[in-house]
Amino acid sequence: LRVSIGSTSRAATLARGVRPGATVTMPKQYVRLAGTRATGRSFDDRVGSAAQLLALRRLDRAKLKHQVIFVWSVREEIGLEGAAVAAAALGPTVKRVHAIDTFVSADSPLELQSFAVAPLGQGAVARALDNSSVTPPAYVDSLVALARARGVKLQVGTTNGG
Repeated sequence: LRVSIGSTSRAATLARGVRPGATVTMPKQYVRLAGTRATGRSFDDRVGSAAQLLALRRLDRAKLKHQVIFVWSVREEIGLEGAAVAAAALGPTVKRVHAIDTFVSADSPLELQSFAVAPLGQGAVARALDNSSVTPPAYVDSLVALARARGVKLQVGTTNGG
């Protein structure tokens, strides 16, 4: 079992009192880790909700060329089922559905760099592929172009989760 506590070196990990063979208990409440990192129960859902709320606040309806719909759904861990139901209910006039969730990071020196490479601190991730879906390449390309035009750091990620 490998556990990240947010440190970026062996020395920093040892300085926090963590040794090989140490026991691990995942607290269910919010806990700050090293630097600006943290963990907590349902962190992926909470961070995704915060991202949507921040985006909603920044939207200027007068400048929108298309209708934008925000949906909070469930069952994303088993294939974005809630998002699929919402998309089907909205009908064929909806052009794109973007799931907002967290992405696994394999930037530990012990991880294989062949899948889920999205280093922490290097920007948001546009998920291109996971176990349950493949994002059309044109959508990924448009997100990358938009991020580049706005000066937003963006990574394109693939993973076997989803």
